[in-house]
Amino acid sequence: MYPDNTRWKLSKCDAALIKELSAGTGLRPTAARVLANRGIDTIESARLFLEKSLDSLPDPFLLPDAMAACLRIKKAVDEREKILVYGDYDGDGVTSAALLKKLLTVLKADVDVFVPHRNRDGYDLQHAGVEKAHEIGAKLIVTCDCGITRVDEVEIARSYGIDVVITDHHTPGDVLPAATAVVNPHRKDSIYPFRFLAGVGVAFRLGEALARLFDMNVNQYRNAYLDLAAIGTVTDVMQMRGDNRILVEHGLDRLSSTKKPGLQQILKVIKKGDVRQLDTHDIGYYIGPLLNAASRMGETRMALDLLLTKDEDAAEHLAEKLNSMNCERKKIQQDALIEAYRLVEADPASKCAVLYLPGCPNGVIGLVAGRVKDRYYKPCVVMSDDKDGMLRGSARSIQGFSIYDALKSCAVLFESFGGHELAAGFSIHSDRREELVEKLKDFACAQLSDDDLIPVLQVDVEVEISDVDRELFDELQRLAPFGAGNAVPVLISRNVRLLERRIFGADRTHLKLVFEAGSGRNIETFPLWGEAENIDDWTVGMKYDLCYELCLNKWNNRETIQLAMLSMRETAIR
Repeated sequence: MYPDNTRWKLSKCDAALIKELSAGTGLRPTAARVLANRGIDTIESARLFLEKSLDSLPDPFLLPDAMAACLRIKKAVDEREKILVYGDYDGDGVTSAALLKKLLTVLKADVDVFVPHRNRDGYDLQHAGVEKAHEIGAKLIVTCDCGITRVDEVEIARSYGIDVVITDHHTPGDVLPAATAVVNPHRKDSIYPFRFLAGVGVAFRLGEALARLFDMNVNQYRNAYLDLAAIGTVTDVMQMRGDNRILVEHGLDRLSSTKKPGLQQILKVIKKGDVRQLDTHDIGYYIGPLLNAASRMGETRMALDLLLTKDEDAAEHLAEKLNSMNCERKKIQQDALIEAYRLVEADPASKCAVLYLPGCPNGVIGLVAGRVKDRYYKPCVVMSDDKDGMLRGSARSIQGFSIYDALKSCAVLFESFGGHELAAGFSIHSDRREELVEKLKDFACAQLSDDDLIPVLQVDVEVEISDVDRELFDELQRLAPFGAGNAVPVLISRNVRLLERRIFGADRTHLKLVFEAGSGRNIETFPLWGEAENIDDWTVGMKYDLCYELCLNKWNNRETIQLAMLSMRETAIR
């Protein structure tokens, strides 16, 4: 749960709008209020939000340069030119590369695919990657999830007689690469209605444009690749609005019945009991980390091969290998976290945790920074050894503190840096580490007050605990899929009596609480993992104010609503 001092901030919205949305959608006011909190302010926008129809997707040819990209790819297919699909090493980049490789293979293209190694090859389209394309005789490079700022690399490719089609979703620089086509909804001249596609979303929509150009059945195309589109979109933590909601909603459905051996084996490895009930949590917490383990702990190619293979035995082997690597990653991450927590607690006055963890893999430092940020609710920077006297750093921040601006204030110290308000990375000579630590801490001290370091829980709606039932859960589920920009609804209920506290588990380390829900009903919390040692913090018979999400527990063919607790406190005397 969140720390004891967490502030609950109840979202404000117009009562008349809630009434209008409730009447127009048939939702109870509680769910209608959540809709309003998501910025839905008309019946039409509510209908689109709830329907999530594939027919609502815009024309893919509205993407900038989509037609030019399709025509150049078609020329390469028709003339049997070698095509190199160039992806990225994360889950979004790997699913994008797999999608385009599969589609181009179906179209009878002569196509190879490359995804870089995190440490050996580096991020994005690189000079060495262009050289590889030249060596294999490629006449066309198609990037996915990368390339938007690689002006020099595109010029090198052109000097070799290689055309480049860029598909990307990152923010363009001031100058676009002189590629044959630059397909990116973030271009200033883009008229595509939705800007926030993942890299795999851009690849998927361009693939649909190609399917139309080649007179393929569009529904068959969509059904073939929606599973990959959903995985990449969720893994890259994209806004769960607009096109992304549609792609993920239908992608989850396709994933549950996927015919791809690699994805079938992943579902077996994560031991998902009922694949008909897959949700974004399964992708974000199980499938995504499994695919990302390849780049964090070894070869990115392994994840790509798993997504591409048609051999069931090979898929089983690769999935088990990735699972083993992911378990190793978890162990390394946990050991690093123990040391990170020790360092933070040794310097409690610092408003920004700047940590050096020698030996921590570069693929893990960002995860550690994120966990430290969540635990202590302060910005965190983690550095580890890279090569040749260099350190690699990864940073995560809290709302209201731009870690990019913090790094920018130290720009003279870095070999390179980049990112955005909440996440960033950099490379720095090891002999400048102490100076960086001092500058970042000073910057944070000047920018952050003590109140800024108190976590805030944004609450959607306050409800009586007696109103919490299966019908309310089902209505809120209509707002799924959940993710960035459309979080799982957060509710509060006040004056709720604790009836029972129960320790369970083979090692007796977990806790479950039971509350009175009115009309003779009780309602349990989702297990509070590892909280048994805090059992005496909660007194049977006492009344508490609860802040929670709703979840559905399935056990022995029985379904019950539970409270996934975020924060709770004794009810104040009123």
